[in-house]
Amino acid sequence: MKTKTLLYFIVLAVFAFSQSGCISVTRGAIYVDPADNSSIQRDIKVMQDRLDKTTIPDEAAVIHFKLGLLYSCYNNKSPNYRKSIMHLNHYLMLMPKGVNAHIALDRISLLEDVIAMKAQNNFLREKLKKLTELDMLMENKKNNGM
Repeated sequence: MKTKTLLYFIVLAVFAFSQSGCISVTRGAIYVDPADNSSIQRDIKVMQDRLDKTTIPDEAAVIHFKLGLLYSCYNNKSPNYRKSIMHLNHYLMLMPKGVNAHIALDRISLLEDVIAMKAQNNFLREKLKKLTELDMLMENKKNNGM
């Protein structure tokens, strides 16, 4: 009965998301390709509500995987990479040898790199701003005859 319920949920979820252009299945793996930002936000809310209600670990794993992809989707205008990593890690805890485990691991690695690069970018922007201010100050002193 548990397997039948899980299978029913997966078929229903894949059908619902495929109709919105959000999820596609290739060789058993689930991919997210949302049509627009509003559908992403709607899908996140639907998946979060389902996650809150489910008591079946395999079902929760599939939902965590989908949420992980939705939070980091290229079409998401307000991506949350940390939430994406959290959900993908939950998926891996629940299904370490799942059909999408390699995708989750690759995505986590990529997102960790993106987070690190964003932090480095912000640091370099601040440094550049300070150097620009210092350069302007030196130019003003030079122009004022000092």
